[in-house]
Amino acid sequence: MYLSGNLSYLSNFRGEPIGFNNNLFNNQCLGMEKKLICLRGHERTPENLDTKSTCKTCKYLANTKYQNTVNGFKVKSEINKRSRLKNKLHDKARSLISNSIKSDLLTKFNFCSICGREGKTEFHHFNYDLDKTFKNIIEVCKSCHTGITHDV
Repeated sequence: MYLSGNLSYLSNFRGEPIGFNNNLFNNQCLGMEKKLICLRGHERTPENLDTKSTCKTCKYLANTKYQNTVNGFKVKSEINKRSRLKNKLHDKARSLISNSIKSDLLTKFNFCSICGREGKTEFHHFNYDLDKTFKNIIEVCKSCHTGITHDV
């Protein structure tokens, strides 16, 4: 069927008038989904979705580019400095345990105290009191340590 002239009197199946701002003239079919592509042309898969306009790849590239600038380096240094000050006690406790293992004052058994699994283990500090460091630690596997830390 050939139509000519003003099309504004026609309407789609929803009752909305068909015009140049409608989906029919924007190369989108009402029944088909649009392929998700970020602003820089990367295909946006469910694993790669981050925000409405960018994918995780674009965000990573932008952050890396910013961190290599002078201002980005200053911001990154300031964040690292604040983190070191905040975790000073944690770092001291970790280094105390590490040095104790190296000097054979503390023995690492590579055996989880919770589930009994053998293999690579870590030490969990219940608190970071340096006077009672050896009384407040247990040797656990990675999965048990994550469970303890995040109360799972």
